[in-house]
Amino acid sequence: MSSSPGPRAQLLRRPLRRALRFTMGAIAPPGVRNLAARVPFSRYHSVASWLLWGSERISWRGVTITVNPGTILGYYTYLFGSYAQAEIDMLIKLSADGPLLADVGANAGLITLAVAHACPLLSVVAFEPSHEVLPLLHANLQQNPTLRDRITVVAEAVGEQVGTAAFLPSASSENPEIGQLASEPSVGYSVPITTLDAFFQGRTPPHVVKIDVEGAELQVLHGMSALWAAGHPRAMLIETHGFMFGSGAAEHNAALIALLRAGGWRIEILHPAGWAPLSGGLGAIPHVQLLAQRP
Repeated sequence: MSSSPGPRAQLLRRPLRRALRFTMGAIAPPGVRNLAARVPFSRYHSVASWLLWGSERISWRGVTITVNPGTILGYYTYLFGSYAQAEIDMLIKLSADGPLLADVGANAGLITLAVAHACPLLSVVAFEPSHEVLPLLHANLQQNPTLRDRITVVAEAVGEQVGTAAFLPSASSENPEIGQLASEPSVGYSVPITTLDAFFQGRTPPHVVKIDVEGAELQVLHGMSALWAAGHPRAMLIETHGFMFGSGAAEHNAALIALLRAGGWRIEILHPAGWAPLSGGLGAIPHVQLLAQRP
């Protein structure tokens, strides 16, 4: 979809969105999860965006958020309440006793807010460079005043060196979350970039780091060698994006796993049935969640 529906069309769609959400709320959780799997946004994105586009303010996992059900993030959160459930549950488990989570690639702040709400001893530093997404991140934070003092938003990218970088926003209005650092400086727009080593020098180090950076996972990890050497963090949740490298997916995945194993991390992979130890490599798997913990 190249452009969003006009104001009148969005207004007409509101009753439909809310009726669908009400229907989903009347179904038992296992049934809702099955529906989310059977009706994926990727397969029905054109129809879903056309029918559901608009702004909705909802309560989700104890926090108040604004979402657009016509985008991939809003679709799963608004209709099914199923956005990143296993990842959020794991981050809550890891962060229960605080003190600090670094959310690298915080997007609209859903994970930041949900984990901060569930962990009252936790502070969060949320890194997000996207000009398109930052307003929604700030808006969601403002809607949760009891959490604002524990969440710091840093409008910078994270990588392996400090300076500036080209940032390429998403070309799809249906999936504005997939902006990424660009390899060509002439595309997109310029954003400041830091490293986790540089940012946390002289600050309380993070005990948990979540990384979702659309293919820049290796750069983020290379930029935290000093933290690793000092014993920080104790766990990392990493979303891999091998699909962004085309035929080089296997090479990218292999480099990521090799780096983690060289650092002595114990690696688990998220399967539909839950987390399990990663015994081999990832091959050319396009997209997966990894949990790296110190032995």
